[in-house]
Amino acid sequence: MQETIDLSISSDPFSIEGSLLVKYTGTENALVIPEGITTIGKEAFYGVKLRSIIIPEGVTVIGKYAFAHTKLPR
Repeated sequence: MQETIDLSISSDPFSIEGSLLVKYTGTENALVIPEGITTIGKEAFYGVKLRSIIIPEGVTVIGKYAFAHTKLPR
C-alpha cells in the first residue's frame, strides 16, 4: 500500500502549497518568509502594508506583482 503525503499547509497567515507561498493575509508590517519556500506566488503580498521582509536563500522565483502596493522601499 502506497502512502500519500499531503504537502499543502494552511498555516495562518501564510497560504502555502508545497514550497509555493500562495498568499499572505496577515497584518504584520515586518516579517520573515518561512524556510522551505522556493517560490513566492503572483500577488502574494499585494496590498499588504509591509515595511520590511526577510526572504530565505532558497527562494528562486518571485511572481509578478508579488510585492505590489506594499510599503517596501523601492
